[in-house]
Amino acid sequence: MPREGHGGGETAFSFRIAFSEDVATSADDMRDHAFEASGGAVRDARRLEKGSNRMWEMTVKPNSNGPVTITLPATTDCGADGAICTGDGRPLSHALSAMLRGPAGTTEQDRAAGFCSALAGGDDITRQRWPRRCGGTGT
Repeated sequence: MPREGHGGGETAFSFRIAFSEDVATSADDMRDHAFEASGGAVRDARRLEKGSNRMWEMTVKPNSNGPVTITLPATTDCGADGAICTGDGRPLSHALSAMLRGPAGTTEQDRAAGFCSALAGGDDITRQRWPRRCGGTGT
């Protein structure tokens, strides 16, 4: 996964995954069924070595500026869509999961600060009108 937050809802990012052995799956199945994505969607899967299913590059498109969590669940049924199993039927035994933050300035607190700054420069009147968002006490 990238070390920094993703670039936002319009910017896809990629990550690589390597298995200890070849897995018996297609690129379409890897893209469409193997991963669970929260806050985004897997848009592409490609093998990094021709003729091998060990190393993959996955491309994810965020749905928004919020965090994206990608999970590769443990496989319980090698016949299921998205199953990660070796050619001789050994399933992926441990789930993998990673979360990537959105771009800087996208937390609720950051958005509220931007909202308050945009309204009358975050002055006392703004803080009184929107106390929960702008840190005032209200009237």
